[in-house]
Parts: sequence; C-alpha cells; structure tokens
Amino acid sequence: TVIPKMHQANYDMVGEEEATHLAKIVQNIFRKLERTFPNVSYKNTSIISKEGMEMASKYMILTSPGIVINGELFSTGGVNQEKLINKIKELSQ
Repeated sequence: TVIPKMHQANYDMVGEEEATHLAKIVQNIFRKLERTFPNVSYKNTSIISKEGMEMASKYMILTSPGIVINGELFSTGGVNQEKLINKIKELSQ
C-alpha cells in the first residue's frame, strides 16, 4: 500500500482581531479544516500588528479578513467555504 505524501498548507487570516462576526466564522472554518486535514496550519494575524500591516501591504488586503494560503492571497472580505475546501483538497494531494 502506498500512502500519498500530504503537502503542507499554511493559512494566514489577516484582519481585525476577532472583532467581526465574519472573522469568527472564517476562524471556525479553518479549525474544522485543521481537524480534517492534519497538514493544515492556521494563523490569525491582527491587522494592527506590525506583521499584519506588512502582510496587508504585501498582499493588498483592503478589506478584512484577508486569507493567504501558502504565500498567495486567496480572498479578502470573506470566504466561499466550498472554494476554500476545494483549495485545501487540491493542496493536500
């Protein structure tokens, strides 16, 4: 039996520090994905921190939350759960 190697997927959410209902929903989605896909790591970065400001500038995040997957901007201002799960599946193969 060959067990396929799972690729690592790193997710950053840059936004207001748990200030919005949307940010909490996105955080819950990531927590569920972490349980389903053990190669997923999640990090919430406050937009008002130095790192958050640098990421917002680098990825042109104008609305929060901004979601960065493996160094690429995935979405801003929210997330389509189905598209996110499909992206995770794709990266995990």
